[in-house]
Amino acid sequence: MIIRASQRLNVPFLHQGLVTDHHWLTERQLTDAVAMGLISPGPVVIMGTFAGYLVAGVAGAVVATVALFTPTYLFVVVPGRLFRRFERHPRLQGFVKGATAAAAGAIAGAAIVIGRQTIHGWLSAAIGVVALALLLQKRIKAPEPALVAAAAIAGLALH
Repeated sequence: MIIRASQRLNVPFLHQGLVTDHHWLTERQLTDAVAMGLISPGPVVIMGTFAGYLVAGVAGAVVATVALFTPTYLFVVVPGRLFRRFERHPRLQGFVKGATAAAAGAIAGAAIVIGRQTIHGWLSAAIGVVALALLLQKRIKAPEPALVAAAAIAGLALH
C-alpha cells in the first residue's frame, strides 16, 4: 500500500515538470500516460516510463523508470527494517500519520489534475462519480484495473 501510494504521489510532480515547466508533453499525453499506467502492473512507474519514452525514446524511458523507482526503494524498502523495529514509538507513529496525510493530499491533487483534463460534460462526470462510489463502498472491493476498464467501456458505449 505504501509503495503504491508513494508512486501515485509522483503524478503532480510529473505534471509540473513534463507539462507545465518543460512542455515536453501535452495535458492529453500525460492523461493518456496515467490511464495506460492505471490499467497495467506498476501503474505510475509504467506511466513514467511511457512519458519518458515520448520525450526521449528508449533512453528517456530508462531514465524515467530509474528516477521513479529509486526514491521508493531508498525511502521505503531500505529503512523498512527500522520502521518495523520502532513501529510502536510515538514519534514514528506521528511521522507516519503526517506522511500519510500528505500522501492523501498529493493523491487528491493528482485526481484533480486528471479530472480537469477528462471530465467534460455530465456524461463523463457521471462515469467519474459512479467509479468513485464503487471505490469508496466497502461491501464489494472492485479491482482498480477492472474499474478503469469498465469506465472506459462505458465511455466508449455512451459517447
